[in-house]
Amino acid sequence: MNELVIILILLIWVIFTFIIVSSIRRDGYAPFEDIGIMFLLALILYTTLPPISWIFQGWEYNNPEYPRLFKAQPSSEDVFIILKITLFYILGYATIFYRKYKYINKPIKKKETTLISDEIMYGTILLLIITIVITLVINFGGIIAQSTSYIDQYLVIQQLPLAIKILIKFTSGLGNVLKFILLIAILQRWPRHKGLLSLYLLITIFSFDPEGSRTGLVTNILTMIIVWHFLIYQIKTKYWIILFSFGILTFLFLGEFRDTANLNETIQNIKTNGIPLGELDSIWANSLELITETQDFNVPISVLTSEFFAFIPSQLLPFDKLALHEWFLETYHWQYKALGGGFAFGAISQVIVGGRGIFEAFLRGAIICYLAIYLLNKLRSKKNHWWFYPMYFYIYTYAYQCIRQSTFYLLVDIVQIVIPTLIVVQFTSKFFSKNKLI
Repeated sequence: MNELVIILILLIWVIFTFIIVSSIRRDGYAPFEDIGIMFLLALILYTTLPPISWIFQGWEYNNPEYPRLFKAQPSSEDVFIILKITLFYILGYATIFYRKYKYINKPIKKKETTLISDEIMYGTILLLIITIVITLVINFGGIIAQSTSYIDQYLVIQQLPLAIKILIKFTSGLGNVLKFILLIAILQRWPRHKGLLSLYLLITIFSFDPEGSRTGLVTNILTMIIVWHFLIYQIKTKYWIILFSFGILTFLFLGEFRDTANLNETIQNIKTNGIPLGELDSIWANSLELITETQDFNVPISVLTSEFFAFIPSQLLPFDKLALHEWFLETYHWQYKALGGGFAFGAISQVIVGGRGIFEAFLRGAIICYLAIYLLNKLRSKKNHWWFYPMYFYIYTYAYQCIRQSTFYLLVDIVQIVIPTLIVVQFTSKFFSKNKLI
């Protein structure tokens, strides 16, 4: 069985490589602006690096500092079942990819994209300033109590009044989308606004808190690189490999540093135990816990399908709204949830509790590919609305959430955050146009 585990890991990477090579041959360059590639990369990182780490540890988890994995001690059969789900995910994707291969549009040049107007850009800057001010008031105005740890941050937010929690979520999401719009507008005018781009990069770097979340730093830098690749200069494949490798290693290093809050201790831990996989191991542990569960899951259908109506307020639903990751915590880790912690969940875990196994994985992979091709063709169209670009790159940047959380997790963000932000920007831009609002 050990040999089959290794074969499955290699097969998953081979299929991924074939898709990448086919895309490069089709377009004549590395089309890493494709959402599908980002989805596949997240899929194989979250589902193959942890078992590779397990193999190098001697086919067992021997570090008690990671208690969930140390306690799980999966068999080769358990790991094989999870990898089989991953394989059928990528096979579903590959099936649609090669059927639609000839119908994918060719790349377009920067001058062929729809320009984000000056009015939209000025409106975005105004809203971004307002968002930053509101965020500063919330963080330093005594509204939120000071947290003592990374996990404690979430517990503090949970205890806030509902109105404040909604305001925090909306301003955070609003700020993210606004930065996408501004970045695209700047690079569409390149090199006219080099100063604004430098300011954007400096704010991204100096606003990063090493003891807090890494998401903001990673997503902002990733967005800069991918939009630059799409609009300014097509980055070669070998440089993408270097960038992704460096980015993943940095992400994992920052995760270990956040846990220790001490650089020397972080380096010593890495020397002793190797590079920790952190979040990747956490999501993997969810799948291991579920695959070894002997009891029936009995997950309500409203929970299994929660990602499709999670954007609807609870007050408007005839049943209690509960997301899959919340169900997982309440069922298996209620004490950790009470402390403000969470384990995200994962697309593979979603398939496991769904009960339809490899068939469901194949179907989800096929649907994701179909959507990715549709969006890529739209991106490469010469007739687009200005708002499509920020929406596309928002989905691209957070595509990993489709593996980290659940397959259609981003549907909530699109309806609750992206679309409202684009409407507000369009409305605000009228104040900077010749035909102002009356």
